[in-house]
Amino acid sequence: MNAMIDAAVRNPGNVMEYYVIQVAIIQHKMKSYKDEVLTVQNWLSLGLPAPRVDYRIDLQKRLAKAQELVVKSEGRDSSEYHEEWKRLVEVAKVNKVARTSDSSVSTGCSKAHLERGNRLGSSGYQLAGGRSRASLLVPNNEDLKASSFVAVDFETANKSAVSACQIAMVLVSEGKVVDRYSTYLKPPSDYDYFEFSHLHGIGVKEVLHAPTWSDVSAVISQFVGGAPVWAHNSSFDSRVWRGLDEYYGTRTLPSRFYCSYQTSKKIIPGLENYRLPTVLRRCDPTYHLNHHRADSDAEACARIVCALQRLA
Repeated sequence: MNAMIDAAVRNPGNVMEYYVIQVAIIQHKMKSYKDEVLTVQNWLSLGLPAPRVDYRIDLQKRLAKAQELVVKSEGRDSSEYHEEWKRLVEVAKVNKVARTSDSSVSTGCSKAHLERGNRLGSSGYQLAGGRSRASLLVPNNEDLKASSFVAVDFETANKSAVSACQIAMVLVSEGKVVDRYSTYLKPPSDYDYFEFSHLHGIGVKEVLHAPTWSDVSAVISQFVGGAPVWAHNSSFDSRVWRGLDEYYGTRTLPSRFYCSYQTSKKIIPGLENYRLPTVLRRCDPTYHLNHHRADSDAEACARIVCALQRLA
């Protein structure tokens, strides 16, 4: 699995989600539902393209079912995940009809219905109501213009979504940073091996006496309050946040979680790319970025959002 991930990261043409599905199937048959959740979440958090839409939908469907079973086993309300699984079952059916139609087989479905059911967002399928998952990462005008918001950044020890080793948050009000929160995090013992120290400089020494996610989750919830939350490439940060909540049984993931990467593409077209340093240079060239340090990345994201608010 790790070799396949490394190959896919080096070259997206090597993405082979069929084999990720097979790993998930094996874990499901072994009733290792938490491992299944982590396998699928970790894969999706890489943000790789979906060469086959049906495989991507299958992975999302398996993730929802595994999450349902994990939550149910812990005696918590699993209806949210069950509804997501049912919705994805319907999405899979529509996609199957569309693929059959593309093969020149009569289906009796209208072209408009197939287009509604099979338009692709960045995650490989469209959500109910006609919005792609990518579009959900871009706020409506009210949330974009919110006078207060939080920017967040996670750093992880390795490819696991629950291996977060640092979180930083910045609270902005009326265009100014009014509060900051940053801490190292101690990953769970099964996920505390470091693969990305060369990027962020964090290793075993830094997290040895750091709090766990459960130690700081209440502080984090209080810091966010009801404000919309932003991250640059929030698909990654929200999956890390969701993975930590799943692992520790907490409920802290914000309901409004937006992406400055996707929003920048919409409001500032024509950049050579939309990586954090590139967008920051366009939005606030005076800020010195220490990239892959969570506190610096979070503040850079906050400054980008402030610029997007002015430009929108």
